[in-house]
Amino acid sequence: MSNLNIFSQSWNENVFEGRNKEYGAYQLRQENPKTTLKALFFGTLACASLVSIPIISNLLTNKGQGEIICAIPAELPPVTYVNLGEKPKIEPEKATNIIPEKSSAKQTKYVTPIITDNQTTPQDVATIDPAKNIKTGDSDNPGDNMGAVALGNSSIDGTGTEPAFGNTGTATDPGDGIFTNIGLQASPEFPGGIKNFLALVGKNFRLPEIGEKATMKVFVYFVVEKDGTLTNIKVVRDPGYGLGAEAIRVLKSIKTKWKPGIQNDKPVRTAYNLPITVEIKN
Repeated sequence: MSNLNIFSQSWNENVFEGRNKEYGAYQLRQENPKTTLKALFFGTLACASLVSIPIISNLLTNKGQGEIICAIPAELPPVTYVNLGEKPKIEPEKATNIIPEKSSAKQTKYVTPIITDNQTTPQDVATIDPAKNIKTGDSDNPGDNMGAVALGNSSIDGTGTEPAFGNTGTATDPGDGIFTNIGLQASPEFPGGIKNFLALVGKNFRLPEIGEKATMKVFVYFVVEKDGTLTNIKVVRDPGYGLGAEAIRVLKSIKTKWKPGIQNDKPVRTAYNLPITVEIKN
């Protein structure tokens, strides 16, 4: 029994001896070698087909690559020159006459001397006497000789002793009145000087985006209190673009105190006008 081979034909004959060999099991056993070979052949063929599909696909896809395609140069249309003519002349804007604000301080018109060959007598040149505390300007202004000075857009109430923005104190008792720098024993001063104050303003000033270069001035007015703080901050002249509001914001953000103005050895409230030049570089 040790040499028994169940796959041999004699084994099938022994098993189905005396039995119905037309039975399906006998036929299957008889055709088993042939069926096994067919299955092996078709299985190998199927595996080879699956493996060769990517290779064939790459061959078909890459077909034609590496070919040199010569581009046909396109013919450019002829260039037509158009004469646009001369550039239009831009006439310069005429300068408008600016009427200065009338001040109570006496003002003498300053005329620049002109050298001419004409025999006509030129306009008299005013002589400035520093002792009279007269400022120069574009026109003559006799002033009211009462000693009060209008600051910015403020006006004088007519007495010559009180600026319109507040009441001044007396010579012996400054009180809570607002003084100007004129006639003070000591003017208010920022630590390090006004240049240090302007540098601090410029450092914190946010420039607007207007898309072009421009130089503008913002005129602000404020009061230096007795304790050195700034109050009543206002914009006297605003060029627009939000510069006035930005100037007020910057002045309010500065916490460094000024040295107050002094009158009769006592600190007083002092009005201060300050021009801030803003240069915008695109």
